[in-house]
Amino acid sequence: MAPRRKPEPSTDAQGNYQSVAPFIDQVRALSKEEAAKGWMQELPVAAARAAYGGRLVIAAVGVVDEGTDIRVIHDGSNQVLVNHKMRVRDQTRCHGAGKLRTLVQERLASGLKFFAILGGVSKALRRIKVKKEDWGVQACQLDPGTAWVNTVGTYGMGAAAYYWARFGAAVLVRLPYYVAGKDDSLEILL
Repeated sequence: MAPRRKPEPSTDAQGNYQSVAPFIDQVRALSKEEAAKGWMQELPVAAARAAYGGRLVIAAVGVVDEGTDIRVIHDGSNQVLVNHKMRVRDQTRCHGAGKLRTLVQERLASGLKFFAILGGVSKALRRIKVKKEDWGVQACQLDPGTAWVNTVGTYGMGAAAYYWARFGAAVLVRLPYYVAGKDDSLEILL
């Protein structure tokens, strides 16, 4: 048996994960809804290959059932290696529940009054625009012969999380510090 070699990025369609099958109609409907918003484009595979050439990468998708909703995950790693080819220019560190718990315990122990606000952004990664020349590396397939190309960031692609973190750090973290002034004791976690 020959040793298994690391696959090169491929333009061949990867089969979707089994988690998609029970939700395929919902995934199609969601894709059409997102296409109407300009977040995706449905193209015949031949047209997608003509438009993106060697930069067309049709990756597998999976579905996470969140009870009342589904989340479509685009696999930018397995077989297609799109995430592996990305080079991060800098790193961001996002604090977790442990850091928040420590801050709350410190405030309670100090006797100071404080309040906390927790928020989220609906479809946060889908709000990050992607350069047109990079759309082809975010393609997936629901039916043979048709490619769905993401025009914005998508879950499962490293670049979407990276650029959302950069945006969030600038707007949601740094901006409030500038507005409040340097003497205010804000603790803002992203």
